[in-house]
Amino acid sequence: MGKKVRKKPNWTFNLPSVVKAVKDIPSGTIIDAELYSNRGRRFIPSVMAGTGKAKPEVYIFDVIYFKNEFVGNLTLKERKAILSQIKIKPPLKIIEYKPVISIKKHLIEIKRQGYEGIILKKLSSPYILSAQAPIATENWRKIK
Repeated sequence: MGKKVRKKPNWTFNLPSVVKAVKDIPSGTIIDAELYSNRGRRFIPSVMAGTGKAKPEVYIFDVIYFKNEFVGNLTLKERKAILSQIKIKPPLKIIEYKPVISIKKHLIEIKRQGYEGIILKKLSSPYILSAQAPIATENWRKIK
């Protein structure tokens, strides 16, 4: 068997509006975000292919590094305050955090709006990283 080759795709040519928008984010900043489209989740392949059938939207959830400093040890509330200092331009959008009283009702409403699900995080929670990805702890759950 041959050596497994890892692909390192570069989609920047198909996402010029995203590339332009992130130029105002301070150097050394890493955000936790997800690519979406203005026509819903099923149009993400069209966005990635640059077909023009849908426009990209990038939902920002959190900040991990800010100006080369790891901020994951801060609480989510403190990290959200850092995010509020960053100049964000469309198609980037910071996800608003709000209290969830009824998970079931909130999930039904979000799905009605065309979103995949909700992420629940405690305001006091840190951002814990493994070698390859964030770690969902008892403080953080994704519900679909």
